[in-house]
Amino acid sequence: MTNPAIELDIGFHTPAVDENQQAELTSRIEDAAAWVARRFSLDSLALSVSIVDDPTIHRLNIEHLQHDWPTDVISFAFDNGPAASGEVIASWDTAQRLSQTAGWRASDELLLYIVHGMLHIIGMDDIDPDEKAQMRQVEYSFLKDAGIDGAESYLERFDDVSY
Repeated sequence: MTNPAIELDIGFHTPAVDENQQAELTSRIEDAAAWVARRFSLDSLALSVSIVDDPTIHRLNIEHLQHDWPTDVISFAFDNGPAASGEVIASWDTAQRLSQTAGWRASDELLLYIVHGMLHIIGMDDIDPDEKAQMRQVEYSFLKDAGIDGAESYLERFDDVSY
């Protein structure tokens, strides 16, 4: 299989992410997109990825999903076929807050949100319990393959899914 074509537009829309963090996250998001595209044998993956703060994601959650709370990630699939495309919006504030509970860096937590959004874009869902378990397993595989410290305890975060 040839390498899938990856097209990313990554934007940081919060001053809380400094230039060094932006450079690191950009590289890790690029790696994550390539991992997802290869894992699911995509021909191409085109994504807009936005890193925002809690007030912004809260507003977007109300406007687009009618949920009146901040959330970790929102995704919009434009095409989930072999040439998948979409938009992923993730909250840096939420990643900072929840990374402490997870026991890893905020950038690791944020990367998890972005991968979760990518999985939605390619057609995975987490509504049905069996599909949720499958999605969590793919996230776990990504975390392990990415070498993220603490990946081995990721699945323990979810008591609503049996593995």
